[in-house]
Amino acid sequence: MVDERVAQLTANHPDADIRTAVADDCVVQAHPAVPLAIEEALRNAVDHTPDDTAVTVRVWEAADGTRCVDIEDTGQGIPPKEREALENVEETPLAHTEGLGLWMIYWTVTRSGGTVEFADNEPTGTVVRIRLPDQRDAGPISSGSASPTAGFAERD
Repeated sequence: MVDERVAQLTANHPDADIRTAVADDCVVQAHPAVPLAIEEALRNAVDHTPDDTAVTVRVWEAADGTRCVDIEDTGQGIPPKEREALENVEETPLAHTEGLGLWMIYWTVTRSGGTVEFADNEPTGTVVRIRLPDQRDAGPISSGSASPTAGFAERD
């Protein structure tokens, strides 16, 4: 599914350089909109990355069995106000995101029992990590209430 979204995005943005490392055995049970959430994260990365650099997508299994999709860009990063609004899980007139894309990613992933994490990429940019439960451990898809986290530990 990730490879399909990357192929679709590069067809629409032929100048985009998207590199992938996708593990074959990462299967999840998730909300039907998860492909759209991954597409949105990819689109954000491509839109906010300088033309002469690449976006990197890694799909891997963490030591705890969760499946991870890391989308790494070298753009300007997600502004602190955007991250704060997502971390508070509630928008207010003073704390809100500029658009619906990050919210769509957050709600889709949490409804699948997963989490969304944000970290700074070195030297610039953002890493968006989408963690989804192992298919064998997935129970019914629920509304979820966990907030996205800023920063995360190195890959397991």
